[in-house]
Amino acid sequence: MRVAQALCVVSLFACGPAEPAPAGSEVSAAPAAPAAPGSAAAELVPEKLDVKAEPAIYDVEADGQALFDQALTRAREQNRRVLVTIGGNWCVWCHKLHMLFRRDPAIGARLERSFVELKLDTVAHESLVARLAPDPKDGVPYLFVLAPTGEVLARQETGSLELGPRHDPAKVLAFLDAHAGA
Repeated sequence: MRVAQALCVVSLFACGPAEPAPAGSEVSAAPAAPAAPGSAAAELVPEKLDVKAEPAIYDVEADGQALFDQALTRAREQNRRVLVTIGGNWCVWCHKLHMLFRRDPAIGARLERSFVELKLDTVAHESLVARLAPDPKDGVPYLFVLAPTGEVLARQETGSLELGPRHDPAKVLAFLDAHAGA
C-alpha cells in the first residue's frame, strides 16, 4: 500500500473521509499573528468543528518539492528549523492543530522565533511525505522537525498531544520548545 493511502486509511478513524480542498487555497510558510494573551485553551479551538466551513490549510495544487525547497531556503536564511505538518483539509484534528498554532500566543511566538512552517497534504504531496514518513502508522496530523539541511530531527504523532477534544497547548508548546534549536 502506498504511504499516502496508508496515512489516509489510518487517519479515517480520527478524521473521516477525504474531501476535496476548495479551489484557490494557499499555504504560507509564515505563522499568522497569535491571538491576544489570556485566552483559555477551550476558547482557542472549538470542541466541534465543521471542516467544510473552514478555509483550506493544505494547498493541494502546489508543487510540494518547491514548497519544501523554499522552506529549507528560508530556514537557512533565518537560522530556523522547519516544522512540517502533514495532513489533509478533510481532517478535523488537522484544523484543530492549525487553529491552536494560530490562536495560542505562546505557541505562535515559538513558531515565529524558531520555525519555518511547511504544510503538506498526504495525498497531493505523496512522494515527499513518503520520504519523511517511510512507515506512517499514527495518522494525521503528524509533525516533523527538520534541520535547514533537510535532515529529520524529530517525528511526532499528535494523538499524545491531545487533551480531550483538542490538542493540549502545554504539550504542543513543550514539543516545539524541545525541538526549537538554538
